[in-house]
Amino acid sequence: MKRLLTLIFIAAALCTGWYVASPWLAMKGLRDAAEEMDGKELDARVDFAAIRTNMKGRIGEAVDRKLGDGDNALERFGGMLATGLGGMAVDASVTPTGVAALVLTGKLAGPLVPDDVKSGDIDWDIDRGGLNSFEAHGRFESGRAGPTLRFARDGLGWDLVDVTLADGSI
Repeated sequence: MKRLLTLIFIAAALCTGWYVASPWLAMKGLRDAAEEMDGKELDARVDFAAIRTNMKGRIGEAVDRKLGDGDNALERFGGMLATGLGGMAVDASVTPTGVAALVLTGKLAGPLVPDDVKSGDIDWDIDRGGLNSFEAHGRFESGRAGPTLRFARDGLGWDLVDVTLADGSI
């Protein structure tokens, strides 16, 4: 009986340790891969297809909200063009280099980084969403909110599956 209780205690301690430490370890591993520009490790930790799909979906939704139910064919054409260009921008940005820049600077594209965050670090706060997901909320040294990274559980590890930029645009 004593041995069984010891095994149960050890199993509970391991599960609790995983629950508490695994998001932190996932963020550390992602940051390390970004700093080293390790493409293989970034590919293993990031679901690029899911991020692209999610961001393109938000672009389409934003364009649809902006256009409303209007019947103007020119506006609809402009909306289709904007959605297509937005999708191309997502495809160009959501790459190992782009995600590495996002993790290290909080922005997808280096030249577009505002001056107040160019040289500053971004800190990440972890918010658990249960056993299968967590979010990392970025905050710049200036106090400004950064992007939100969403992770989904993959076995005992985590994959980055979605990104929401700080301004909430996509």
